[in-house]
Amino acid sequence: MEQFYCLSVVLNILAGLILVYGMDLTKKSAGSISETVDLSKDEPEKKLIPGRRLPKNLSGLNDRGLRLVAGIAASCVGIVKLFCTYKNIPVLGDFIPSLAGIAGGVSILIEYYAANVTDDDFELSDSMQAIFINPRRYIGVACLVAALLHFIFPRAIFL
Repeated sequence: MEQFYCLSVVLNILAGLILVYGMDLTKKSAGSISETVDLSKDEPEKKLIPGRRLPKNLSGLNDRGLRLVAGIAASCVGIVKLFCTYKNIPVLGDFIPSLAGIAGGVSILIEYYAANVTDDDFELSDSMQAIFINPRRYIGVACLVAALLHFIFPRAIFL
């Protein structure tokens, strides 16, 4: 189905950009997500976001609502893409993009949950931290590569 193909490519790109260029919400010292540093006096062409340098046109990737929607959508589309058939071959048709979408979406959702939990005693388990949060940039790059390959080779058996 072309709709899920387009959604898979777009959401993998969005999840990859959020994970690579977005601020890590689990860092307690990073400050609030809407906090930005005004550099109008020093360097007007750059705007810094705590913990990460981001161009002005990509600063929207730190929006909480966008992260929540992108995480849910990327995970759901990734799961649905696992069960779409390709030339009557179930599961293998879009295996890499669906796994990238699931991993990217889950990583974004775990990070979002960890940042918004109100319990002061809450702390992510070491396994969750090691699987989804610490390698977030690698997961983001995998999402971007999977989306690019899926876009270029739409009929490849694993892409």
